[in-house]
Amino acid sequence: NVTEESEEQPSEFAVTSAYPNPFSEHTTISVTVPRAQYLRVEIYDLLGRKVRSVFEGTVSAGENKRIILEADDLPSGRYYYRITGDDFTISRQITRVQ
Repeated sequence: NVTEESEEQPSEFAVTSAYPNPFSEHTTISVTVPRAQYLRVEIYDLLGRKVRSVFEGTVSAGENKRIILEADDLPSGRYYYRITGDDFTISRQITRVQ
């Protein structure tokens, strides 16, 4: 008797909310994608100006990519992080407090 094991790949992308949020020193975002693809994670201020690029690179299918935003040099305030993949873009708000 042979039993086949298969790892189920997610059928679509998954993004966790930044934790903690609000944050003081750093916050973490996790992204999982259904197929290998290039991701870009950028931080924007409320006026839509890019503050920084946090991550750029290829993520493997099913990989839970943890992205840590170090914010020691950012002033307190609201920001948006935008995650762009080959076939999706998502934006969410984060708040930096000191």
